[in-house]
Amino acid sequence: MLSAIAIFLYVGAEVSIGSFLINFMGEPNIAGMVEADASKYVAYYWLGAMIGRFIGVALMFMLAANVMLMLNSAGAII
Repeated sequence: MLSAIAIFLYVGAEVSIGSFLINFMGEPNIAGMVEADASKYVAYYWLGAMIGRFIGVALMFMLAANVMLMLNSAGAII
């Protein structure tokens, strides 16, 4: 049950980041981009997410799940 809740929250966070990325990059004190230019970077975000998943799957064959959790948690905190 907790894993289903965690996946739900994770997917929600991932989609929220992609949704707000254009508005964030359009802020004058961040990047000041127009929507057309900022929308190109959304593809890079999703590409990075896909590559990260492939790397994560490959690492799961080499590392224990608790080590992967520790590394990902430390990366998120940093």
